[in-house]
Amino acid sequence: MPVPMDTIGSGGADTSSSASTSEVQQSAQLINRCLFNDRESIDLAHKLSINSTHSGVCSGTDDKDYPSTSCLPLVTDVKRVPLPPELIEQFDHMQCNCLIGLFPEIGRAWLTVDSDIFVWRYDQGDDLSYFDGLKETILSVALVQPKPGIFRQHVKYLLALTTPLDIVILGVSFSGDDINKDMHLLSEPLFTLTTDSTYLMQTIATPNGRIFSGGRDGCLYEVEYQAGGSWFRGDCQKVNHSQSRFSFLIPSMMSQLWRSENDAISQITVDETRNILYTRSETGSIGVFDLGNAGKSTSRVTLVSLDSIIRKARSISVGIEPSNLSEIVHIAPITLQESRYLNLVAITQAGIRLYFVVTSSMYSGSGLTAQGGDVRPNGLYLVHIRLPPGFTNSSVQRPTSIHAAYYKAGSLLLASTTGDDATLWYVNGDMFAFDNILKENHRNFPLDGRSWAISQLASAPLSQLAVARLPSNTSSLGIPPDPPIHVLQHLQQPSEYVVVTSQGCHIFYKLRPVDQLRALLEKTTDPNSETIEEFFRLYNKGEGVCCCIILAISPKETTNRSICDRATSVFLQHGGIHAERVATHRGGEGDYPVAAHQHSITPLSPIQNVSMAPSSGIKRFGGAPVAFSTPMPGSLQHQQQVQQQQQQQMNKNNLFQQQQQRQQQSNTTATSTNLRMNGENGFYSERQQGLYKVFARFVRPIWEGNVIEENFVVEDGRKRSFAVSRPTIEVVTTILEDLKNLKTFMTKYCLVPANIRDMNQLLYRGMQQRHHNTSAHMSQSPVNLHHMEQQKKLCAETCATELTFINQLYQLNDVTIQVLGLWRLILHHQLHVIIDNLDQNTQSTLRTMVFHELVTNGKQICCALVNGLVSQFMNDHSTIGALSCQLREICPDFYSPDDLTCAQATELLNQVRTSLPGRRKEQLEEALQLLMSIAKSVNLPSICQQLQSVQYFEGVVELCMKAANLRDAENLALKFHYTFYGCIDETLDIDPAFKSAHFARLECYKCITDMLSDLLVAAESHPQAPSVPTKPGPPQLNNSTKTSTNVQPLTPKNAQIHAETSLQIALKSSDELLHITLYDWMLHKNMIEQITRVESPFIEKFLILRSEVNGAGATTPSGGNRINDLLWQWYERNGRHLQAAEVLVKLADKVG
Repeated sequence: MPVPMDTIGSGGADTSSSASTSEVQQSAQLINRCLFNDRESIDLAHKLSINSTHSGVCSGTDDKDYPSTSCLPLVTDVKRVPLPPELIEQFDHMQCNCLIGLFPEIGRAWLTVDSDIFVWRYDQGDDLSYFDGLKETILSVALVQPKPGIFRQHVKYLLALTTPLDIVILGVSFSGDDINKDMHLLSEPLFTLTTDSTYLMQTIATPNGRIFSGGRDGCLYEVEYQAGGSWFRGDCQKVNHSQSRFSFLIPSMMSQLWRSENDAISQITVDETRNILYTRSETGSIGVFDLGNAGKSTSRVTLVSLDSIIRKARSISVGIEPSNLSEIVHIAPITLQESRYLNLVAITQAGIRLYFVVTSSMYSGSGLTAQGGDVRPNGLYLVHIRLPPGFTNSSVQRPTSIHAAYYKAGSLLLASTTGDDATLWYVNGDMFAFDNILKENHRNFPLDGRSWAISQLASAPLSQLAVARLPSNTSSLGIPPDPPIHVLQHLQQPSEYVVVTSQGCHIFYKLRPVDQLRALLEKTTDPNSETIEEFFRLYNKGEGVCCCIILAISPKETTNRSICDRATSVFLQHGGIHAERVATHRGGEGDYPVAAHQHSITPLSPIQNVSMAPSSGIKRFGGAPVAFSTPMPGSLQHQQQVQQQQQQQMNKNNLFQQQQQRQQQSNTTATSTNLRMNGENGFYSERQQGLYKVFARFVRPIWEGNVIEENFVVEDGRKRSFAVSRPTIEVVTTILEDLKNLKTFMTKYCLVPANIRDMNQLLYRGMQQRHHNTSAHMSQSPVNLHHMEQQKKLCAETCATELTFINQLYQLNDVTIQVLGLWRLILHHQLHVIIDNLDQNTQSTLRTMVFHELVTNGKQICCALVNGLVSQFMNDHSTIGALSCQLREICPDFYSPDDLTCAQATELLNQVRTSLPGRRKEQLEEALQLLMSIAKSVNLPSICQQLQSVQYFEGVVELCMKAANLRDAENLALKFHYTFYGCIDETLDIDPAFKSAHFARLECYKCITDMLSDLLVAAESHPQAPSVPTKPGPPQLNNSTKTSTNVQPLTPKNAQIHAETSLQIALKSSDELLHITLYDWMLHKNMIEQITRVESPFIEKFLILRSEVNGAGATTPSGGNRINDLLWQWYERNGRHLQAAEVLVKLADKVG
């Protein structure tokens, strides 16, 4: 027999160990705020103050645009890998031309020498492949991801080569289909196409396999290829998108006659997120081509000359010399991952960046309009100019003579050459990602020769851990840009850059914030060193603390315990409530230090430097000027004047003290507000904000997404849906391990009050400085000492509040660990089967539930899932001992000790079905004893059904009586019954405790009466003859043929016996309210004879009370006459004839 899902335990949790729901919800609100801030980080367009296409802005002119952070490393040391020796020899044979470049998608570099091409693994200088089947000099090279369904599986990439005469496409394969293994170039070209004498100087490929080439004639061409040709189109053809679709029909020499000048295309780049293609010509003209919403079409939008760009730039910033804009060396798309609004950046030979948009409607009355993938370009508009570092500051070195550049996701690399010296500049703003304006750091280092190619190594495909599901209430702006590296640094590997020169490859990595901290900790063991202080000054608002926690708990750092220990030490030193959190006056001798990132200027101490301006420069005494007067000293007039001045001075001193007290109160309020300025946002310290951010970033992939999704399959022509988990088991496991490590860290270092020693020392030192600047009398003022004590008290209160919030996060983390652990366990045991067996309301709730709702408000859902899992085990006749231990370890809040006991009892009841008769009674009694131990919390109606299914009816009565006594230990229900029976008014103010107790007992009694009613029905029914089918159709198999059971069918005779036995057990109870309930039930069943035979101290009182309440002349079945009849019969059966006669006399006196 299948086990009902709601029979397993009470569905309740251990109250002593369960987290407070309100505290968990409050902590979850702060997590949602952290995720929102990470997701909706400030867009690059806002940082650059761009608001219109009609007016531009210039930045980079202020020192704060490029703050000095020389103590923090930005990149790793450069790794230099020389060119393979075989390639060095090829330079000696060069006759016409050589090119060099990178294939970051496969981790390789390439070199062409005349008609030969060589490809090798640049990080090791090995795996050299070559192709020498061409006769003409190679002009351009591109690696292509082929269109699906055209080539065989072993062709992973295409290699497109252009020569003055031909376009050749080669196949690329790898050993074992692994790009990290040996690379092979197919010996025979897949396609060969004539160029019509057009020199194609640049070739690139889009992610969907399209191939574009830029000609020396300034036109953009596309090489179209397909699996099979037709009579009109071959397998491969060249299309000119700068002129007509049918330009291939016109000879190239004739087309040149229609062009006024040749402006060769020197660069092509594609914004794959918006499907827009850009070109850059040798003269600096920029072209825009629309590839369509799906990226499968091509249309020319505009071509903007360098002269018009310079004119627009000069109108934005008159101070820029035209010579600094005379050459554009690089263009790069700004994808949707970086900005919703900006589209393109161009870099000049002076390192100036020019930011463009491609639509004139980027600004509406309500602000900037997001340029999503469905917004098509209609032009090219310069909206911002960014000057390079040192451009306006002669004391800072600036980049010059830039000949190559690279830009992606906010990182800029500039290669400059002066004489024989080559330098690479690196500019990046990750350190200030959350600032309102664009601030960037810069470094430069020498290169071994002029750079030929610069690129970033292709990142690995984003896993589900790096992609967060957006909440349903996301703004109408669409998908936000990628979050800063701070958010993903625990998942995302550092960006790798490669610069190729004639001497070899230069490889380095961009350091994440956590990498910067690790580099500092490798050099210092002092948590208070200047470099560590600078790190926390720059990475404030909990970001520095995040780095400490990641290093301290990262499994990758376990091999280097010294770094973990140092990171923990730094966390403890800088994670508390620091003095830098409180802003003070600036510029005074007694002022307190102020953190550079704080902008509010509020005095911490009430003592002010009060200077009373004298009327003359002669002398001051007690703060009052002393001046000579006309009267002679010693005269009466002089004495009166002196007394008058002394009185005035006393009044001034009193007034000054009053003003000082008022200022004291004002400054105390200001300091209190200042100390709590973060508290208004829920954060009181660096460590609290860092802990919340770390938790938010760990759970970011699943926190705001649905728990399950619907999948559809077609079976036998019918569409059927089933539930699948949105987060995969790998994602759940990774997040679970991170949260467990965070819990261990918080248990060791975060559940104690923050150290406020530094704050107190700062307050004391500041007081001393202030006192030193005032008179000796004022330094001893009790007002100031009282103020200092108030500050200490305020710090202590703030620390206590901060600790409360950390404890709330600890509880939220614990509940999340339990939910994830339970979810992972369910994923191992057929999630869709368990969900299908839930009740419809639970299924509907779970299908629309977001993960954070499951954590904060989904306790009942989790308990239902636990019950479903245990039920599935029992239905499969599997032992639940190991499963129960797992559940108790994984999710004690959802599977309490009572649940474990109930599951063990239910398992015994299942075993009874197949046990021998001699073992049956022992198992039933053992199961009953287990259930009696948890009678207070067990799901009584469901477990009673289980007991009835094995015909243990007496056990139902005993269990229900035990549960009633435990759930109403003070017997409040009986008092409630006698107080309000028959006169209950909804408007009465009744103690909820009495109501609750009364309801709890009636629920227990109802299980008994329902069972007795079922037995009475079974006692009156007639068994179906074996030869008569129960329903039309083919013969039905007996259930016993499916599941072997030793439980015999319940006959009417046995049902009658069990009913009488169970009723007698219940009537032997001393529970008066149970007797009353049974008597009412017997009256309802018209069991008159049985009532008169009841021997109980409660029956007489019951009958008398019922007679009085119902009143004489009642006509209902339980009316007064009927009750009085029962009463005199009961008296007569028990030999109390006098009382019986009195009742009969009353009946005789009644009318009717």
